[in-house]
Amino acid sequence: MTPKITIQELALSLTAKNHSPTLLNSDFLKYSGIVPADWELARPPVFSPQISQVAFTNGINIVAQSNAITFIESLSTKSQEDVKIPAIIRKYVEALPRTDYQNLSINPRSFITFEGGDENAAREFITSTLLSKGTWSDVGKAPVKAAVNLVYSLEQGELNLSVAEAMLQLQEADPTPAVLFSGSFQYEIAGELEGEKLQHLYKLLENWQPDLEAYREIVNVRFLGVKEVEKLPSAA
Repeated sequence: MTPKITIQELALSLTAKNHSPTLLNSDFLKYSGIVPADWELARPPVFSPQISQVAFTNGINIVAQSNAITFIESLSTKSQEDVKIPAIIRKYVEALPRTDYQNLSINPRSFITFEGGDENAAREFITSTLLSKGTWSDVGKAPVKAAVNLVYSLEQGELNLSVAEAMLQLQEADPTPAVLFSGSFQYEIAGELEGEKLQHLYKLLENWQPDLEAYREIVNVRFLGVKEVEKLPSAA
């Protein structure tokens, strides 16, 4: 049962007191210079007072709710210079500087699948590999399901990490049992004046790469046994 990292994503999320989902649409994003004008939509946008979503063919998704906006990007084998959402979220903030931004969360996640096609592999990984096998798992008429929540105190802040079973749907393929590692670094945007808060937010945005590498070191090396953590190559 060999674990394989199938999908890695990075999401940057801003919470804000006075943000309206109706602000998010592809015309606003392009006319404000937040995204390039030649980006194509992957599907028709979702647009409502409760939630709006714009998805592009390059794999970048932007979701706005009443108190938050989230930018999601598939990492794959991208180099540092190819990861786009940190720059996009900065341009978004510059376009709406009077929004009362409260917190920034940096959320990496990975879907882990297993070679061999064993439909119980994800469950066994959590209940037998991450947890110590015991009589606690033998209760009931079906195999126990488990999720693990961990908090790591790191130099840059706390990493909240959850590990749980998931079903991974890749295009037209059948759903695949997987283990989802979901991390979150939470940062409060401090400052009394609007300019102070914006400058602090821009500084916090710079944490995305060390936070991602800390997450990868824990998940890839400590949990999955990869010999060396995979770092994003630096831009030339």
